[in-house]
Amino acid sequence: MIVLVAAAYIYQGPYKTWRANSYKTDNFLSGLDVDGITAMTIGQAGAKTTLEKDGDRWRIGGTKDFYAADNKVSQALSALKDAASAEMTLVSKNEDAKPRFRTDDAAGVKLTLSNGSGEAADFVIGKTGSDYASTYLSPGGAAETYACAANINSAFSGGDWYDKTIFASDKTKIDTIRFQYPAREFTIAGTADADMATATKTWAGILPYKFGVSMDKVDPILDIMSNLTAAAVPEQIFDGTGLEKHSIIIEATGDGVNNTLMIGDDNGQGQYYAKKGDSDNIYLITEEQKDALDQTIYGLR
Repeated sequence: MIVLVAAAYIYQGPYKTWRANSYKTDNFLSGLDVDGITAMTIGQAGAKTTLEKDGDRWRIGGTKDFYAADNKVSQALSALKDAASAEMTLVSKNEDAKPRFRTDDAAGVKLTLSNGSGEAADFVIGKTGSDYASTYLSPGGAAETYACAANINSAFSGGDWYDKTIFASDKTKIDTIRFQYPAREFTIAGTADADMATATKTWAGILPYKFGVSMDKVDPILDIMSNLTAAAVPEQIFDGTGLEKHSIIIEATGDGVNNTLMIGDDNGQGQYYAKKGDSDNIYLITEEQKDALDQTIYGLR
C-alpha cells in the first residue's frame, strides 16, 4: 500500500512536472527586436499585405498614401513583443500534423518581418490554443509546431489593415459648407450664438441668395463632413467609379478645417465611390451617407 501511494505521488508530482518541462524549448523569437522592425508582410488565404514603416505610421505597401489603422498595428507590435518573451512548448515534430494546428502555409498566417539589414523573422501563425491565451507557431521551412504562451493569432488574423478614416475633424470648427451638383450650387454658413459656452451656431444660406436652414438638417451633414469613416476600401481603379463626373462635391471649411468630398457612382452593392479633394485614394461610403449629402435648398429648410 505504501509503495502504491509513493508511486502515485511520484507520478502526479515530480514525474508529471518533469514530463511537462521536457517539452519546453527555447523561444525561436527570443532575439527579435520588435522596435527595429521596418516592414511586415502578412499572407493569409492567398492574399498578401505588406506594411512599411513610414515615420510614426505604417504605409500599406504598393499604395500611394494608404496607411494601416494605428490601433491594429499597435496591437500587432504588442503581440510580437509578448511572443518574443513568452514560454514555448514543442507540440509536434511532424510536418503532416501542421493542418491540425493551422500552422501550414495554406491555413495559417504567414508572417515575414524585416529590419534595416534584412529578414528578422519568418514564421506561420496558427490557431489559438484551447486556453485562448496561447497560439501555435511554426518557424518558416520547419516541420515543428510550438505552443507559444501569447495570443498573437487575434492580432494578425483578418486581412483588413486599412485605416478607413476619411475625415477626423472638430465639427464645431466648421462654419461654411458649399454644396455643388451638376445642376445646382449653394452655400450655407454658421454664425456662433451670443452664448459661446454652448458652442452652437445658427445656420443660414448665403449663396446664391439668403435662405433659412434648419439645424436638424445641418447637424447630420456636419457629422459626416467632420468625422467620416469609409465602409470599405475598393480596388484602386478610377475607371467605373463615376468620380470624374463630379456629381456631388461637398466642401466644409472653418478654423483649421478644409474637408472636400467628391462622390461618384454606386458599386451595385448599396455603396458609393468617394474621394477627398486632396487625395487620389478611393473609398466606399454608405448609401445613407451619400443621401445625407445629396441636398437641395428646399430640403435644408
